[in-house]
Amino acid sequence: MDNVRLYIGNEELMIKNKIDNVIAQASPGAFNLTTYDMEVDSMTAVLNDCMTVPFLSDTKVVIMRHPIFLSKDTSVSYQGLMDYLDNPSDFCLLIIDATGIELDESKDIVIKLRKKAQVTEQSTLSDVEMKGWLKRQFGVLGLEIEENAVELFFEYVHNDLIKAKGEVEKLLNYVGDRKIVSIRDVAAVVSDEGETNVFALIKAINQKDKNKTMEIYYNLLNSGNDQIKLLNLIYRSMKDSYTSLKLIESGKNQNEIASFLGVSPGRAYYIMKDAKNFDIKTLEEDLIKIGDLDFKIKSGLIDKVSGMELFLFGI
Repeated sequence: MDNVRLYIGNEELMIKNKIDNVIAQASPGAFNLTTYDMEVDSMTAVLNDCMTVPFLSDTKVVIMRHPIFLSKDTSVSYQGLMDYLDNPSDFCLLIIDATGIELDESKDIVIKLRKKAQVTEQSTLSDVEMKGWLKRQFGVLGLEIEENAVELFFEYVHNDLIKAKGEVEKLLNYVGDRKIVSIRDVAAVVSDEGETNVFALIKAINQKDKNKTMEIYYNLLNSGNDQIKLLNLIYRSMKDSYTSLKLIESGKNQNEIASFLGVSPGRAYYIMKDAKNFDIKTLEEDLIKIGDLDFKIKSGLIDKVSGMELFLFGI
């Protein structure tokens, strides 16, 4: 069924590009393109729109985002959609964007969509595919990125394509007319994002690589980050990893973890993926050490500069 399409997976940028291409091909015009958020909008409003003839056009596109009813969530009624799938409007292309949502395959609506809709699943890109994607972004413009620059780039953005796309644009502006993107360029531009790069710092800590730990730490300081800010970022990131590991142990799924952490399902996917690189006992010990250091700094028992360096060398 070409006029009902379901997009699933965690690669937000890839799914967005595919949806944008479908919309471009449909050419509904500005008056016949509507987007609904199923966390706030009603199913009735969506279906009424689907059955309303387009304005001065043969085609209309209705996009349904955050279809939480496809997961274990039961707060949104979907019976109307079940009926619509049996007799969809010929003039309406209904796009269901389920990016980052873990489908409950036992639900009748999921079963019916898999039978009635055109389903496109975008699986997570492997490390090799991610690196190939990055090289192509520069290659199409006649630029080349050094291999060590590629490695550093993904240490900073850790496989988040949306974030990676923004960083590519920054690099393109930075290198100007030069044809080679170097590791110095990546360090100068991408490392400006303290919250982005804190994962690379934690990864180095986890690997017991003291040289890399201190190199990233000093780069973050040189980018204008304060020791207290970095300590808070390290704590928050470690806490998210620790919490997600505990929730995974208790049988919680991606959507439940996203709700608990207060993030999108797509972001929860990456937190869960990254957390699997860490030892839960070590994370617990490090969180205690951070709490102790925070108390000592606030109590004046140690200054923040010495405290952070001792902390990083100590773990």
